[in-house]
This record gives sequence, structure tokens and C-alpha cells, in this order.
Amino acid sequence: MNDNINFKDWYVLQVYNTCELSVKNKIEIKMKETILGDLVETVLAPYENVVSISEKGNRTNLQKAIYPGYVYIQLKNVPEDEQGNKLKFSSHWSRIWQLLREIPKVSKFIGNKTEPVSMTAQEINKILKAENVRFETKDIKYRIKFEKGSNVLIKEGSFANFKGKILSHDPQVEIGERELEVIKD
Repeated sequence: MNDNINFKDWYVLQVYNTCELSVKNKIEIKMKETILGDLVETVLAPYENVVSISEKGNRTNLQKAIYPGYVYIQLKNVPEDEQGNKLKFSSHWSRIWQLLREIPKVSKFIGNKTEPVSMTAQEINKILKAENVRFETKDIKYRIKFEKGSNVLIKEGSFANFKGKILSHDPQVEIGERELEVIKD
């Protein structure tokens, strides 16, 4: 991630859900191949690594978007009028939008019907914070598909190969205890 990120000229691009990382990658490729690199500073699609564990114990590694359906773009040199207002209808905007809409799964810029609206410093700060946390930590979230009453087979630890039944489970708690009734065959 670029260390020279400032809090102005950030815009939200709406994309198809689950396509955030592929759109981000395609924008970055287009930035290298076209004039888009002269117009766009940074592209973000914050995600987290999630391990999904099924009732049978099968693990699936996933990259889950933190903000599904959105990619964040910091533009370079957005033209302003004498009062410091961004010029939305300039050739600058039409070139950016023309290049971005050629990318599959891109819907629109977020804003009113005629022009995109830049993000506030508070909004982009929240997103950058989430992105920095992902870079600084290697934590993996676990999504366990158990419900109260589910039968399970314990695969590791001192109760390995024991069967059990989930007595209580709170899916809102990421790290915590699960009450388990252990049944020895």
C-alpha cells in the first residue's frame, strides 16, 4: 500500500458482489497499460482471510471482502475551480469513467445521478484502518458452520476421535468457548 496516502480525492466504485479483488486487480493492470495510471493514485478492496469449517470438518480458505460490492479509488490531480470545488464534468472525469466502465463487473461511481461524490476523511480513514490491520496482522477468522444440537467429531487435542454434540454456540463471538457434550464410543 502507498505510504503517501492522503485523505482527499477518494471515491467509491460500485462493483458486482464477490468481484472486488478481481476488479481491483484489473484496474491495477489497466493503470499500467493505459493513461489510467496517470489518473488513479491508489485502488483498495479491503478483505479478510476466513477459514470456513463445515460440520464434517472440511476446511475452505476464503478471501472475504470487508465492504462487499465496493472498490475505493484515490484519484490524482482532480481539477478544481477557483473556489476549490472539484470539477466533475471535466474531461478528466470522462476519461476515468470511460476506462473504468470497460472493466467487467464495474457498475458505477457512488454519488448522485450526474456526478460522483468524494469520501470524507472519516470514511476513508475507517477503510484505511481496516486495510492496515490486514497488513499488520496475520489473523485468520474462522467461520464454523455449527448450530446448537449439531453432532461433531473432535479431530485434535485431548478429546481427539471423540464424538460430541454442540450444547451452545454463539456465532457472533469470533473467539470463545463452545459447550460440548463429549460421547465416548
